[in-house]
Amino acid sequence: MDNTNSIIMTIDLEYDWDTKNTNGLAEVPKLLDFFHSNNINATFFTVAELALKNETLIKEIAKKHEIASHSYSHANLKKLSLQGTEFEVMESKKTFKRLGIECIGFRAPFGAVKNINGLAVLLEKHGYKYDASIYNSFFPGRYFNLLKTKPYKLNNNIIEMPFPSFSLLRIPLMLSYIRLFYPLSIFFLPKHPKMFDLHPHEFLEGKPGKEIPSHIRLLSKRNHGRKAWSIFEEVMHKFIDGGNSFITCRKFLENESIPKQEKSEH
Repeated sequence: MDNTNSIIMTIDLEYDWDTKNTNGLAEVPKLLDFFHSNNINATFFTVAELALKNETLIKEIAKKHEIASHSYSHANLKKLSLQGTEFEVMESKKTFKRLGIECIGFRAPFGAVKNINGLAVLLEKHGYKYDASIYNSFFPGRYFNLLKTKPYKLNNNIIEMPFPSFSLLRIPLMLSYIRLFYPLSIFFLPKHPKMFDLHPHEFLEGKPGKEIPSHIRLLSKRNHGRKAWSIFEEVMHKFIDGGNSFITCRKFLENESIPKQEKSEH
């Protein structure tokens, strides 16, 4: 089996927006039912300290899907020291091991990384196989990566899996942005994208409070809750009707030949 017309489905399982609330976890069972009904396999990039507090749910997800690390505490790695970053990488790996889950993938919170090669060194040191932190897009203060579009090897061992964008504006192919620009965004979706992402808290009816940065509140308020679920179903069925299937990051790597390391990134 190859990866032709296979979309890597990813879920960022984290706190609600930038808070420590976890109401979005209540939306996960409905999401799992949808995945089961539509034969969708997904990688859940999960915050480890959240997994510790919700062990039953995480183990239920792991029965059919891949669990990968979204750091230990969902800290912005750009604001951490090298030691702080290593703690997020190392402690999350240890946490999932204690839960009986083999974790081989990592995604930095907010897609924020100081130096991707430096992160790769830490990931390899602690037994990871791939990273999915690079977004082929621009977001002030978080990421500015417009060149990398296909998976490639970092430090000859860690595989980087860049997150795709769509339209000439290089918008990340995430439910968050599709909601923001809906319904126009539907007309610009690629037929066979390589990856898609969402956050369960997008399906919440409640809105983030004033403690959330204004631009995040704007993004979160538009087409959230039941409308977000409706848009999600529309997008998924559009991809399915287009002949796509949905796989995990792990399954993609099993079937893909990855080129050697490209030029260094910072």
